[in-house]
Order: sequence, then C-alpha cells, then structure tokens
Amino acid sequence: MRQFTGTQKQQHAAIVTQLEAAKAALELAVTAINEQLVEDFAAVELAIAKFNEDAANAFAAVEVARDAYTDALGAAAAFVEDVRSDAQSYFDDRSEKWQEGEAGEAYQEWLDELDAVHLDAAEIDEPAEVELPDRPEIEMPEFDALDTFEGMRQGVDE
Repeated sequence: MRQFTGTQKQQHAAIVTQLEAAKAALELAVTAINEQLVEDFAAVELAIAKFNEDAANAFAAVEVARDAYTDALGAAAAFVEDVRSDAQSYFDDRSEKWQEGEAGEAYQEWLDELDAVHLDAAEIDEPAEVELPDRPEIEMPEFDALDTFEGMRQGVDE
C-alpha cells in the first residue's frame, strides 16, 4: 500500500483547509445574496402593491368620468331619436308630391344622416393588476470535492 510522505500530508492538509475555507466563503456569499434577494424582493412587492392600489384608485376616477360620459351619450342619443321621430312625423305629414320633390328629397337625406348617428358607450375596462413573480433563492451547491479529497487519504497508510 502506498504511503503519504510528510510533505504530502502537509500539502493534503493545506488543500483540505483551503477547500473548507472556500466552502465557508461560498456559504457566506450565498447567504448574503439570498438575504439581499429577500430584502429587494420585499421592496418590489411593496412597490407593486402600491402601484396596484394607486392604479385602482386612479381607475375609480376613470369609472366616474366614463359613467358621466355614458349618461351624456344616453341623453344625446335620446335627443337624436326625438329629433328623428319628430322629423319623420313632419315628413310623413307632407304630401307625396312634396316628399318626391326637391325639398322632400333633401329632408329625406337629413333623416338618413340622423339614422347614421351612432353614439356608442365607451368600453373602458380596468387594467389588470401587476402580478408579483416568484422570489428566487440561490441554493448552496453540492460540495463533493471536499469530501472526495478528504477521503483520498483513506486506504493510504500513514
């Protein structure tokens, strides 16, 4: 069986120490990164919640304005319909000769223009909320090299 020399034992021990130090440094770095991710993610979460709240409040004002506009459209549509109805009655009360004459044809064109008036309500939907993504976390990688390197001495006589 092969034996380590004193120098090899010292080198092996130094490498094991270095690997252990690297592993500890990596663990500290991963922990620090994850802590920073948690902190920054909380800030994003808070900002998104504030944005969504502000957007909902702002949309409430849009809804009020939209509803007032819809009411005005309804009143305008009713007005156009009343004018159209009165104009049709006036047209119908005229003689066939008048209806087929120049004045009647011009009046009919105006009735047709009234028929073409469309006052549709505005469809304004509330925008979707901004959604929070999943928070990532860095996991400590497997550190098999240390175990493997420490195990190299097994089976070697000292």
